[in-house]
Amino acid sequence: VAAFAKGEIIGFVMDQARNDLKLPFFGRPAKTNGSLAALVLKKDPPLVPAFIVRDKPFQHRLIFMPELPMAKDESLDKAQQIEKWTAYFNTVVEQMVRQAPEQYFWLHNRWK
Repeated sequence: VAAFAKGEIIGFVMDQARNDLKLPFFGRPAKTNGSLAALVLKKDPPLVPAFIVRDKPFQHRLIFMPELPMAKDESLDKAQQIEKWTAYFNTVVEQMVRQAPEQYFWLHNRWK
């Protein structure tokens, strides 16, 4: 939150959550971290997804996707908005995994 207040760029890794938020990820309910959505509700920063793709040993590319449109939905309460946006973030991660599925590696079992 302090970095947002200073206008700094930060990275956020979507990781397994330690809460009860289970949202679709490749068609199955999966533990999902809602922290990014909670920060967006507080500070409304621009969100630009980025991914690293390995081309060959010791050679990688950083891929930036277009900025995510994040319009607040006043008909939803805070928890519902966090759930909606976090589910959306999962679809963005899915898009990138589909482009290079052989490079997707998740250390934790999100579907347990």
